[in-house]
Amino acid sequence: MNAYDFSVNYLAALVFLQGGNPYDGIPYRYPMGMMPIWAVMALFGRDAMPLMFILWGVFNVGLLVWAFKTRFWQWIFYFPVIHELSSGQIELILWTMASKVRSGWSGAFLASFISLKPQSAIILLPYHLWGWLRRDRATLWKFPLACLVVWGWPFLIYPNWFNDWMAGLSVTSAPPIYSAANTTGFFSILRVLGVPLYPPYDAATLLPVVLLAGLGLLTLLWALCQDDEAMTRAAALLANPLGLIYTQLTLMNGAPWWLLVPLSWAALFASLSMGHFVPYMSVPLAILAWGWWRKRRLMPAAAA
Repeated sequence: MNAYDFSVNYLAALVFLQGGNPYDGIPYRYPMGMMPIWAVMALFGRDAMPLMFILWGVFNVGLLVWAFKTRFWQWIFYFPVIHELSSGQIELILWTMASKVRSGWSGAFLASFISLKPQSAIILLPYHLWGWLRRDRATLWKFPLACLVVWGWPFLIYPNWFNDWMAGLSVTSAPPIYSAANTTGFFSILRVLGVPLYPPYDAATLLPVVLLAGLGLLTLLWALCQDDEAMTRAAALLANPLGLIYTQLTLMNGAPWWLLVPLSWAALFASLSMGHFVPYMSVPLAILAWGWWRKRRLMPAAAA
C-alpha cells in the first residue's frame, strides 16, 4: 500500500500534463476518461504529491461521513476502507456514485463513469442494468450513449490514447489466470487447486476456470432474481475475474458492520497465513447468507 496507487496515478497525470504518454513506463491502467481526477491534483506539481495524498484521504473520509453520518466510524475499520485510504484508490468514489444511480440521464452518466474501472463496474452495475432491463428500458438505452460520451471525449484531446492504453496494459498486466487467481471470489480457488497461473495453458488448466466461471454466472443470476442490490454485488464479486482485496470495498454496507468488519480482518489474517485469498470469499458469502435470511424473515410479515 503506502500510497502506491495514488503515486502511480499522480505521476501519470504529471506526464500527461507535460504532453507525454502516461501509459509509457508507468503502470497506469485507467482509461483516459479517468485522467481529469488526477490531472486536477497534479496541476500543483510533483512536490505537492504528499499533500495531495493527504487531501485525497480527507476527501474519502468525507465521503464516508456523508454516506453514514455519525455511524461512519463503524465502517472506517472495514479493512478494504483502510486499504483504500493507505493506497489512494478510487473505490470509495465509485461506491458513492453507485449509491446515487437512478433513472434518467443522471443515472446513465454515473453508471458510465463507473464503467471506466471494469473490475468495479462488474460488481456495482449488474443490479442497475438488470433493473433497467426489467423496468426502465429508456434509461437502459441511455447508458450506452452515456458510455460513448464518457469513453469517447478523450479522443478529442488525445486521439491515440486507446492504442497507448492497450500497449501499456500489454506490458503491465499479469496473465489472465494469474490475475483471476488473486481475486477474492470463486477464482481464488485456482491457487488451492494448483492450476498453472502462467501460459501456455492446456485443457486441464482451462477446465476448472470454465467450471468456476459457470458457478459464478449461476450465482449472479440467482442473486439478480432476488432483486436485492447487496446480494447482487456479493454474487458479482464472487464471479469477478478481476480485482484485489480493495475491490471488496464495493460490498460495504451489504450486511451489518458488526458482521463484515471483523470478518474482513479475520479473512485478511487467514489469507496471509494460507497464502491465498479463498478466506476472503467469506465476506460476499456472508452477505448472501444475510440477505437470504433477511428475506426469509420478512416473508411471513409481508404475507400477513
